Amino acid sequence: MSQINFANAVATLKDGETINEEGLRNSVVYAKLMLKAGMKFDKVKSTKDFLLSTKGEHIRAELFIINNKGNMVIDQRLWVNVDKSAKIMRDDHSKMFFVELIHPTLDLSGAVEAF
Repeated sequence: MSQINFANAVATLKDGETINEEGLRNSVVYAKLMLKAGMKFDKVKSTKDFLLSTKGEHIRAELFIINNKGNMVIDQRLWVNVDKSAKIMRDDHSKMFFVELIHPTLDLSGAVEAF
């Protein structure tokens, strides 16, 4: 199982699936949050209303991108677990809660010679 880490989530490839991680890193990606069974969009009041991971630390989600035609494309090859502390957005038109997944960055400009 291969993991792709984000600053606010972790995505895990489903068994037997592959993905172009470089292409993913060059894209703006989102996670559509899953609601608990029977929960209605208009009734959501807190993170407790979402489908949580076994330990209750993360929200289960589906990774998606918005293609160049403006269409939402869900990537079913990944399991996504979003940190409960992530900035959750809501869109009343599409009736979904989502998070923009943040690619980790590394600033090496302050690096010095080790030896």
